[in-house]
Amino acid sequence: GGGEAGSAGGTPLSRRWWDVSAFAPELDGGEAAGKGAKKDATAVDAEAEAAPDVRATLARLWPLAAEQGRVYACATLALALAAVAELAVPHFASATIFGAASGDQSAFRSAVGALSACAAAHAVFSGMRGWLFSVLNYRMVRSLRRKLFGTLVRQEVEYYDEKDVGELTSRLGSDVQAVARCLGLNLNVLLRNAIKGVFGSIYLFTLSPALFFTTAGIGLLHWFFTQRYGELSRRLARAQQDAAADAGRIAEETLSLAKLVRQLGGEARETARYGRAAGTIAHVNARQAVAYGFYCVVGGGLYYATKVGALLVGGGMALAGAITAQELTAFMLYVQMVIESALACGEQYAAIMEGLGSCEKVLAMASRPVAAQLRPNARLQRLPQLRGDICLQDVCFAYAGRPDAHVLCGTTLRMTAGETTALVGRSGSGKSTVAQLIQGLYAPTAAATTQNAVELPAGEVSVDGVDLRQLDAVWLRAQMGVVGQEPRLFRASVLDNILYSGAAEAATQGGGELEFEEGDAARRARAERAAVAANAHEFIMQLPQGYNTTVGSSTLSGGQKQRLAIARALARDPTILILDEATSALDAESQQLVSEALQNAISLPGANGRRRTTLIVAHRLSTVRTADSIVVMDRGEAVEQGTHEELLALEGAYYDLCRRSQDSGLIDEGTAGSDGEVGGDGALAVCEGEDDAEVCETADGEPTAVVAPKPRV
Repeated sequence: GGGEAGSAGGTPLSRRWWDVSAFAPELDGGEAAGKGAKKDATAVDAEAEAAPDVRATLARLWPLAAEQGRVYACATLALALAAVAELAVPHFASATIFGAASGDQSAFRSAVGALSACAAAHAVFSGMRGWLFSVLNYRMVRSLRRKLFGTLVRQEVEYYDEKDVGELTSRLGSDVQAVARCLGLNLNVLLRNAIKGVFGSIYLFTLSPALFFTTAGIGLLHWFFTQRYGELSRRLARAQQDAAADAGRIAEETLSLAKLVRQLGGEARETARYGRAAGTIAHVNARQAVAYGFYCVVGGGLYYATKVGALLVGGGMALAGAITAQELTAFMLYVQMVIESALACGEQYAAIMEGLGSCEKVLAMASRPVAAQLRPNARLQRLPQLRGDICLQDVCFAYAGRPDAHVLCGTTLRMTAGETTALVGRSGSGKSTVAQLIQGLYAPTAAATTQNAVELPAGEVSVDGVDLRQLDAVWLRAQMGVVGQEPRLFRASVLDNILYSGAAEAATQGGGELEFEEGDAARRARAERAAVAANAHEFIMQLPQGYNTTVGSSTLSGGQKQRLAIARALARDPTILILDEATSALDAESQQLVSEALQNAISLPGANGRRRTTLIVAHRLSTVRTADSIVVMDRGEAVEQGTHEELLALEGAYYDLCRRSQDSGLIDEGTAGSDGEVGGDGALAVCEGEDDAEVCETADGEPTAVVAPKPRV
C-alpha cells in the first residue's frame, strides 16, 4: 500500500528512480510505447556511462575561443577587477561596523569611503564583464554555427545518406547554444568565483591559520563531491543531447511527411514513436533531477557545516582573546564569501561538464574533414575548355549503407561530346547511379565477385579523358545542368531559384549580402531567357509578383516546379545536361509542356558554343528513341549500346523492353516477334482468339482498337 501511495497515474514510485515510466508515464504513448521507452532508456544508460575524452574536447574548444582572444582578454580583465573590488567589501564592511561601534569618526568615514569606492568599482567592472561576455557568447554562437554548417554542407554525399536531417538541425541549434553558453557564461561565473574563493582564502589564512584550516578541510570535501557530480552531469548531458536529437529527427520526419501520415492513418503510430523518444529524454531528466537533488542536500549540508565550524572555533578563539571581535566578524564574512564562491564554482563546473557533454559531438562534427574534392588545398584540375566527352571504364559501385550490394559491377559506357545519350533499363538497374557518378556525387568502389572471391577494381569515371577525382568538383558542376524526377525549390523568389548557382553560394561565405558580378537587369534578362526556353515564363508572369514571388516546394504544381528546375539548369548555360526521369511523375498536359522544354534544353548550344552533351535517364522509352545513342542497363551492367533502330535489330534486351513497355510506337510494324502483332497504329498488341472473335490487348492488359502514340521528345 505504501508503494502505491506515491504513484503517478497508477505507476508505483517504488520502482528504481531511473525508470522513466515511474516519473512520466504519460510521455510513453501507452503501454507499448512505455516498453519502447524503457528499451531506449537502457541504451541511454550505456551512453551515459561512457566517459568522453575531456582533453580532446578542450583541445577542440581552444581554437574556437582563440578566435575571440581580444574580447576574452578584456572580459577577463574586467572580471578580475570586479572580483578584486568585491573581495575588499567584507573587510571595509566590518571596519565600518566597528568604527561606528567604537565612535571613531575618522575610521568610520574612511571605511565608508573605501566601501563606497569598492562598490562603485564592482558595479562598473561587473557591467563591463557582463557586456563583454555576452558579446563573446553571441560571437561564438555565430562562429561555431558557421563552422559547423560549412563543414556539414561540404561532406561526402554518403554522410547525408547515413545522417538524419533532424539530428543535424538539433546539433546546429540547441547543441551549439550549449557550447557557447559553456564558454561565454559558465566560464565567466566560474572564473569570477574562483578568483573570489582563492583570494578570500588567502585573506582568511592571514587572519587566522587555525580558522583557515578548519574551514579548508570541509571545503576540500565539498570540492571532491562537486567534481564527482560534474562528471555525472557531463555524461548525462551528452545522453540528453543525443536523445533530443533523436526526438528532433522523428518530429522533422513526421511533420515533413504529414500528408502521407494522414493518408496512411499513422497518427497514433507516430505519436507513440515520438512518445518513446520523449520518454527517453524524460528518463535522462529524471536521473539529472535526482543527482541535482542529492547534490543540493550534500552541498547545502557542507555549506552550513563550514559556517558552524568556523563559528565554534572562531568563537572559542575570541573568548580566549586570540582574535578580536572585528577579526571574527571579518572572518565570518569572508567565510561566507568563500563558501558561496565554492558552491558557485561547483555548480558552474557541473554546468561546464554538461556543456562539454554537448560539445563533444558538435565539435566532432565541426572537425570532420570535408569532401576531398571540396578541400581548399586540394590540387585539382580545371580544363581550359570542357568538351563533354564522358567515359565510365569498368566502374563498380556500392552505397555505403549496403557495401555488399553492388549497384554497378564492371560497367563501361561512353558518351560522345555534343550527343544525346539515353540510359534505359528496369528499375534498380543502376541508371540514376550512373548519373550521380558523372556528377561526382559518389566515387566508384571496388567490388568482390561471388565467383572465386576475385576483387574487381573500382574503375574510373572520366570527363575529357581526365579522372573525375582529379578535377575541381565545384568547377565541373558549374558546367552541368541537372533536372531530376522530383524537383526541389528553395524558399526564395522565382528569380533567385532560377539563378541559384555556386557563385551565389560562395558569396555567402563572408557573411555579408550577396554580391553579383552582373547587374540586376542582366540577371533578370538571363532568368527570363532560361524561363522562356523552359516554357515557364508565362505562368511565372501570372504569379502575384512575377519573378519576385516567393515560392517553395509546396506552393507550385509538379509541372511548374519541373519547368523551373529546367530553367535553373539552362540559366547555368551548361556544357553537360543531365535529365534524370524528368517527366516520369507528370500528367499528360504537364508532360507535354515539360517535354517541349526539355527539347529546347537539348537543342540549345552550351557554353562552348556547341551542342550540349546530354544524358537522359528514362523510364518511358518513348522519350529516348531520337537519342544519338541508347545504353541499356541490366543488373548494374551496360549490356547494349546503339541507336533505336540498331538495338531493335538486335532483338535483345532493348527489344524486350520495348515489347513490354506501355509506350506505343516504339516498334515499327513488322518488327515484332512471334509472341505478338502490331496494330495498324504501330502499337505492340498481344492478340488471343476468343471463340470466333479476336481480342487484342496492349502490354498492360487493356483492350484496344486504336492506341494513339504519345508525344515524344
